[in-house]
Amino acid sequence: MIPSASTSDTLGGQDARTGSTERARIETQSALREHISKIAAAVFKDTVAKSLRALVLTGSLARGEAGFDIHEGRCKVRGDSEFLVVLTDVAADPSASRKRAIIEALHEQLRLAGIDCLVSVGFVRAQYFASIQPHIFGYELKTCGVVVTGDTGILSLIPPFSCRDVPLEDGWQLLCNRIIEFIEYAHEWIQKPQNVSAEGRYRLIKLYLDMATSFLLFEAAYEPTYAGRAAKLQILADTTEGQIEPHPLPLRDFSDLVCLCTEFKISCNLNGDGSADPVMVKITTRESLLGAVDLAHSLWRWELSKLAGISQELDDSQMMDQWMKLQPISRRLPGWAYVLRHSGWHRSWRNWRRWARSARKASPRYWLYLAACELFFRLPPLIKEQESAVDRPIDLKTINSCLISKRMDLSTDVSPLQQICSELVSNYREFLEGTRA
Repeated sequence: MIPSASTSDTLGGQDARTGSTERARIETQSALREHISKIAAAVFKDTVAKSLRALVLTGSLARGEAGFDIHEGRCKVRGDSEFLVVLTDVAADPSASRKRAIIEALHEQLRLAGIDCLVSVGFVRAQYFASIQPHIFGYELKTCGVVVTGDTGILSLIPPFSCRDVPLEDGWQLLCNRIIEFIEYAHEWIQKPQNVSAEGRYRLIKLYLDMATSFLLFEAAYEPTYAGRAAKLQILADTTEGQIEPHPLPLRDFSDLVCLCTEFKISCNLNGDGSADPVMVKITTRESLLGAVDLAHSLWRWELSKLAGISQELDDSQMMDQWMKLQPISRRLPGWAYVLRHSGWHRSWRNWRRWARSARKASPRYWLYLAACELFFRLPPLIKEQESAVDRPIDLKTINSCLISKRMDLSTDVSPLQQICSELVSNYREFLEGTRA
């Protein structure tokens, strides 16, 4: 629930085109969406100009679920703002440097308006919408996307499909993605568990929220909003009360925690003092992290067994090995082609032989997922300050062998574990984000 306004906070900014000062009151999610959309529309109209066919907002901001905190006149948005810039069919593709400059211009205008918000921008054409296959992002774009400016009918190009048409593998991949994103902050939970950053805690909340997303997809109960998923999870928990647990998760406890995470995710704090939100601190303890690792592990194995008919008597590596063997070459090659294009054909020649060997077995996505899970599921003893013996230590050598790009420097003061975590996330950002290959 969004709290009612209790202060007269205002956020000042400059018009992206004229530079004139404007005042905007942000006390609700609708006001936040309106202000960010207005700034984005001005920036893209100026920078893309006649090449702009439409600007589409998607993600939590479009759904009215982008929580935020206001502190000292600034609005800190939880999560990011996701835009699709739809170019005309005859427009030339902006260069990579031009895209970065446009996104930086948007960040700067938001900053001037007193809004601290990460921005995700994709540049597409109308054909992109017509070619969307059933998947979570496409379904949420179709049902919750907002055309900010331009061709108001652009989203109608998305082919008709329901949430039940979304492949189950999409839910498993979402779980793996959130695991990797959490790993970026794993060193904080290990090295300074009493002083984990707000972003490190937020990644744990997102992990819980999308464990629910992934699970509900497998249960044919998926909803496109956080609030809808929390409600659906409560219904499942109520209907299985007192029964022998048919699921990999303790639904009542899991549902209660997801509801708390949802409440925090979509709340608006108009009186922030700059400190960590007490609700966030309450639901992101060391115990809740250990519980998240255990739940994610159980869910990961349960989903993999359903996807591939794999026995859960196998260990994680064996299950993943069996799953990789089922991936046809038609699913492997596009990912490696993307890696080659992105890395530069001539600049990456030293990696060709190693990549060719890896391509015989699986796509880059599956290799990075294998590395992430090998690392994430072995974290608890380190998080517990090694209070108990490690049954199976983290094998950094094996994890390193799964990476696409390797830049480890053992001569630095950063621990090998933290370096591996950083490299894994860097590989994910570089080779998986922005592509479905």
